Amino acid sequence: MKYFEVHASNSLCGCDEKWITTTEEDDLDFYEDILQQYSYESGYAGSEYDEDIWAEYDDEDNDPVIGYENAICENTYWEEITEEEFVRLRDKEGWDER
Repeated sequence: MKYFEVHASNSLCGCDEKWITTTEEDDLDFYEDILQQYSYESGYAGSEYDEDIWAEYDDEDNDPVIGYENAICENTYWEEITEEEFVRLRDKEGWDER
C-alpha cells in the first residue's frame, strides 16, 4: 500500500483542496482517481467554461472544457508519504481521507 498527500486545484481562488489517499495503482490510473475525487472536476459554482479564463491552459482547438481540464492537470500534484505521516494527517490534523 502506498500513502499520498494530494493537493488539487483548477487555478481559481477557492477551488483548492487537499486530502490524503492510498493506492496500489500505477501513476496514470492514480491521476484518474485523484481527478474523480476532486470536488471541482466537473466545474465550480456558477461555472461557465469561459474561453478567456481557460485559454492559457488550452493547447487544443481553443476548447474551454479542454482548457479547464488542463488547468486541473497543471495545478494538481501529490506526494508519497509514510504510513505514520498518513495517520498523523488523518487523526491529528483532521485531513479528509478519500
